[in-house]
Amino acid sequence: MNFTLTSFSTDKYYVGFKYPALVTSMKQLDLPEFWEEFSKKFMKDEVSNLVEKKEAIGYMSFKNESSKSFEYYAACEVTEFGVTHDFHKIVIPKGDYLFFDIPFSNKDEEIEAVLNFIRKDSSIEYKINQSFCFESYPETFDHEKEETSLYFVVPIF
Repeated sequence: MNFTLTSFSTDKYYVGFKYPALVTSMKQLDLPEFWEEFSKKFMKDEVSNLVEKKEAIGYMSFKNESSKSFEYYAACEVTEFGVTHDFHKIVIPKGDYLFFDIPFSNKDEEIEAVLNFIRKDSSIEYKINQSFCFESYPETFDHEKEETSLYFVVPIF
């Protein structure tokens, strides 16, 4: 598995919309419909302190390290928490992260492979924080283009 190591020097703040059920597999999610619902709600509500760049994350919060089920959030970055209406507040703590480049055309399988890799591969040289991870959709991401890609991001200790 190829990845790059990136450090965040400060905490990052996001406001997001929560998927209505616990998730056990990426294949279980109807992501296009969920993200469309998030986009409509996000555009309708005035979100204060929104970061200008057009990036988003799909945040996964695991209840415990042995759990394979997680809460999933679609979220956008803000400079600080202000009025968030019905959105959830998410903090990505400063620290080190592994960024896996994921082709969108095979996203679900690739993310499942990364999750299996970090849970089972003892040869990896980093200690993985398995309490959360996230998909990072950069400004260049375009879901209508076959060759587009995103990053799957995993925190490390």
